[in-house]
Amino acid sequence: MTFDDGPTSFPTTSDKNKGLTEAICETLKKYDAKGTFDIIGTTHENYPDEEGNLGDFTWSGVHFDHYPKFKDDLSAGAINKPELIEKILSEGHEITSHTYSHRLFGPMRAIYGKRTHFQKLSEVVEDLDMLHKYMKEKFNYDMKLSRPPHYIDNIPDGSSSYDAYR
Repeated sequence: MTFDDGPTSFPTTSDKNKGLTEAICETLKKYDAKGTFDIIGTTHENYPDEEGNLGDFTWSGVHFDHYPKFKDDLSAGAINKPELIEKILSEGHEITSHTYSHRLFGPMRAIYGKRTHFQKLSEVVEDLDMLHKYMKEKFNYDMKLSRPPHYIDNIPDGSSSYDAYR
């Protein structure tokens, strides 16, 4: 199983005293299972932005994503929650890159028409590299896999996520 957009200490709906990543780890441990955590670096740098509408695709921000919710970005991401990265790793789970800033690689007009996205391959690579370097330097962990935010593969300069990962 994969879990995107964390790690997060934001509380679960069932237990207000426990963060979502901690609850997922406990559930996986209970069933002797391992998970893959597609982590972000942080979304706290994705401002200025406007708060979106709850219930539609802008809920976490009109121009950028913000996790776990708008103006609560410091509750999620590897940069903000290193203790959760240590927990994930110590329990033997896999960590993969979901990019540093969770910014779209390219446009997706149908759903995320107002979202700001990268324009060039070099911008995508720089964003990926920031998280990769952080994980290597802070945790001596070398991420092997990655998934682009919202599965958007195409970059406006004609490149794709495959080019970025190469």
